[in-house]
Amino acid sequence: MFEQVVLDGQKHSSNHRRRNRRSTIRLAAVLLSVILIAPACGSADDAQMDLTLAGSSTSSSVYGFLLTHARQAGLEDGAITINVRESSTSDNPGLVENGSVDYGIAGLNALARSYAGTGQYEGNQSADSRLLMTYLTVAEMLVVRSDKGISRVQDLEGMRFAPSMQGSPIYTKVLEMFDALGITVDVFDGALEDVVSAMKDNRIVGFGKAGAGKVADASMLDAASAVPVTLIGFSDQDIATIQAVHPGFNFTEVPAGALLDSAAVKQSTIDAVYFTSASMSENDAYRLTKALWATLQSSADESGYKASSGIVAEQTVEASRLVPLHPGAERYFKEIGVLD
Repeated sequence: MFEQVVLDGQKHSSNHRRRNRRSTIRLAAVLLSVILIAPACGSADDAQMDLTLAGSSTSSSVYGFLLTHARQAGLEDGAITINVRESSTSDNPGLVENGSVDYGIAGLNALARSYAGTGQYEGNQSADSRLLMTYLTVAEMLVVRSDKGISRVQDLEGMRFAPSMQGSPIYTKVLEMFDALGITVDVFDGALEDVVSAMKDNRIVGFGKAGAGKVADASMLDAASAVPVTLIGFSDQDIATIQAVHPGFNFTEVPAGALLDSAAVKQSTIDAVYFTSASMSENDAYRLTKALWATLQSSADESGYKASSGIVAEQTVEASRLVPLHPGAERYFKEIGVLD
């Protein structure tokens, strides 16, 4: 009897140890599963984002700024890498829409037309475009040879003139303003290098181009190095006539000396924006907007691109009247107190 009890006790102890080992193994398996799964279940706030930006021509003065801003925004977030792709800004809404890139730049008026499918975007609507933020405001300058007797826009009637780089939003806008004023020019088409070369060798009398804020950019100074140039602008009556047809077109005074010894003139302005697709997640758009906004001024300072200096958040709020904010961008601008 005693021997049987001992044996039974030994069996019981052995069974207990086996159960403990099985429990220990199961517990270890559970803990290992938690460790392996934890990274996949972690917050998306610090997930790596590899993005492509549809930018501008590499010869444009804004391109260097875009490279600087992309680098600084990536460092600000700590887990964003941005590749800047050369592009024509007029093509960028379509590139974002079809998923070729993650986000892009565009003139606000051009993006609004693309979003609505009007103007040059009729039949090619980008209805999924969503605004991230305004990143620059520039004067759209009209540069002319000062040896051609041109002192006002009406003097361009019938002359060979490049509205801007072919396919750019300024190109379309200049022609629309001329049309509102009843001015017809002999249009010269070409890339920026073609336009500047044509100015230098007397094939055109002038061209339209976004300045560096309210002063001449490198392409204007390049033309000025070879031929005499100045700026012309719009009269108050011209502006009233244009705005009767295009109420969304804004104008500003460009100070004297913006291009060599040019007089003060009134020019149209353009706001340019970063935008993305509605398909970008709210969290990704929030992180991107936050990083871009936090580094906007420092990028302008480092690159020397004055057009992006002094931009205020309220400009993005105003722009959202034309193109809706992405929910992620909206979340950020609410966070900093510029949206209710």
